[in-house]
Amino acid sequence: MVKGVNAVMPGDWRVTDGADVSELWAQALAEAQEAAGRARTLGLRRLSPGLTGIIWMLRLYVVFMLGVVAWNLATMLR
Repeated sequence: MVKGVNAVMPGDWRVTDGADVSELWAQALAEAQEAAGRARTLGLRRLSPGLTGIIWMLRLYVVFMLGVVAWNLATMLR
């Protein structure tokens, strides 16, 4: 958490102890960069075969529905 800042509501930041605002920004940026670095080291997890199958079924459903919409548009425009 950033020291010297009192967050009452989201977007409502107030400097409470006379801390320099640029120092607060630098500290917040350092924390964000540290968190992003930790997230990058995690990498991606392998999906289970069942979840992979569900994702492929959803992809095929989307392609099928695109065909249905195209068919309806072609029928409607005739």
